[in-house]
Amino acid sequence: MPPAFPPRRRARDAWTYALAAGALLAWSAHLLRSTFVSAAFAALGGLAAAFLALAGPASAPCPACGAMLHGLFVHARTPQRCPHCRVYFQPKTMSPLPLDHVADSPLFAVPVGRGQKLPELCCSCAAPAVKHEELVFGRAASVRLGELRVEAPFCARHRGQARLRAMDLAPDAPPGARAPRADFQTVLLTRSYAFYRAALGLN
Repeated sequence: MPPAFPPRRRARDAWTYALAAGALLAWSAHLLRSTFVSAAFAALGGLAAAFLALAGPASAPCPACGAMLHGLFVHARTPQRCPHCRVYFQPKTMSPLPLDHVADSPLFAVPVGRGQKLPELCCSCAAPAVKHEELVFGRAASVRLGELRVEAPFCARHRGQARLRAMDLAPDAPPGARAPRADFQTVLLTRSYAFYRAALGLN
């Protein structure tokens, strides 16, 4: 497994944006013949541009497969998914999630729109399933796909902790490149990362 790398902070870009924004705002404020306003606008604009460049979308290799990922937010607390190997990781540390990780709310996206068979494990904790709950996803905006029904497996302790959603699973494009073609799929959002991996055959 490739080592975990922190996302590139692009400090040089941050200062470039800061100087450019500050200069533009200072010139605009200078038209008002106010030195104080000019300095204030330059400072605020520079700080805002630097913050957005440092905390905004970054690029880094996936900690599991090494493929380059784009559009990462380094301060995000929500695990993100590699569209290439489908492993979830923490963007702040760029480290893969523990296999037994359980999210606070349904998070892990299991594609189910093409008749995929789900494992007989609880989708909230990965314990053996003893019951199923039918989830219905109405495709009102896409008549040809029709209505989708999925039997979400649960153990005796859990229920109602899964969601059906339509998500774009295509990778983000590098900065300045054309966005890739969208890959919208119907997914079952679950809490258990072990269930997610079992459903996708990643174990």
